[in-house]
Amino acid sequence: MIFDTDRQTISDLNIFTGSGELKSVFDFYNRTQTAGGKDVLYSMMSTPLTGLTEINTRLSSIKFIHDYNLFCEFEKKDLIAIEFYLNMDNAVLKDNIIDSLYTYLSD
Repeated sequence: MIFDTDRQTISDLNIFTGSGELKSVFDFYNRTQTAGGKDVLYSMMSTPLTGLTEINTRLSSIKFIHDYNLFCEFEKKDLIAIEFYLNMDNAVLKDNIIDSLYTYLSD
């Protein structure tokens, strides 16, 4: 089963666009640090899960992170470099992150 919501409903619920001083639902939850993270969140919110197993798996993952107060602290510049490395179009990725960072910084 595919969960499909028409544009008017998405607009009425302020999912992606706020009205006036109200934030959109997306803006409320968006705590991402990179463009890739923002894209993933947008994708998750624009195509919600419909299968009970998938929903429960995601819920269990979020609950685990919450219950054990897991937190990973990264600097934004490091995340951007990692994202760049992972998105490289090279057929063979560099052997190490130093070579990749050199390529990133050279561009």
